[in-house]
Amino acid sequence: FPEAVEPPGILIFRPDAQWFFANVSFWQQAIRESLAQRPLTRVLIIDASSLSSVDSSGLHLLNDLHQELEERGIRLRFSGLIGPVRDKLDHSGFFDRLGSGAVFMTLPEAVAGHHLNEESGKSAVRATALHRSRRAKRKS
Repeated sequence: FPEAVEPPGILIFRPDAQWFFANVSFWQQAIRESLAQRPLTRVLIIDASSLSSVDSSGLHLLNDLHQELEERGIRLRFSGLIGPVRDKLDHSGFFDRLGSGAVFMTLPEAVAGHHLNEESGKSAVRATALHRSRRAKRKS
């Protein structure tokens, strides 16, 4: 979307395919190149609305990416995760490592959540009510 404008400090990345063993290195390279072009990035939002599947290689990519970004002071956020992908990330423990306030239902919510964090110091409202209710059900 060439007419789209990203807010300052935010890089929005939208993969249009599944993340699996055959293309993980492509996605890793694409994210790194995007970050290199935007050195003032403070938040990477992955718009996962078209991400249909993630295998174990994709999970490794996300874990490595999260660690790399954390070391650089860049927060990782997600928007639009579909059920099966969200469930796989949840069951793998990735959301626990990512922390609260990092998963949003829509891209505008993710951007607004970042601005809420930046402006008020409050944690963003985590828009994963389904995730919370499933986790609560599993614990009970």
